[in-house]
Amino acid sequence: MGLVLHLILSLALASGVYFAFVTYISPPPELKIEENGWFGGGEPRPDDLTIYPFEVNVTPDELEDLKHRLERSRISHSHLEDSNDFWYGFNSDELEVFRQYWLKSYDWKKHEKIINTFSQFKTEIEGIKVHFIHQPAASGYKKVVPLLIVHGWPGNVFEFYKLIPILTDPKKHGIASEVRPAF
Repeated sequence: MGLVLHLILSLALASGVYFAFVTYISPPPELKIEENGWFGGGEPRPDDLTIYPFEVNVTPDELEDLKHRLERSRISHSHLEDSNDFWYGFNSDELEVFRQYWLKSYDWKKHEKIINTFSQFKTEIEGIKVHFIHQPAASGYKKVVPLLIVHGWPGNVFEFYKLIPILTDPKKHGIASEVRPAF
């Protein structure tokens, strides 16, 4: 009986070590992306090479719906005692602050106007819908360097609305981009 128990425990230990290695130590399998892949829903179709102008336009009905949803929402949890940070999830007190801000202070139309100050477009590449801003540099610059700025997660293009005007017209914003030291 002792030999069988020893064998079963050894097998269980070996299985546990193998599982831990596969789960936590071994590298994930390499992601294979086909050269002509399709990443959208439905059947693959040829790319539409059209670039469509885009403008954010949230209707008053949509804003009213959001307001009603926020008014009816309930924060169903309390944060852990003596935990005023976000380590154990979203802090319910902070969530209520955000909810009240969106209900009483946030002016969506003001921000929508800011968002629409730049030339925005949409297209689709291999099934992925792409929204982008194309903002040419102001005239009068001898050398213009094209930039591609990509936001990460969590984030969105609104992070760049203060930066884009500076990059497209640095002189207007007090930045001397062509200053060279005198020798």
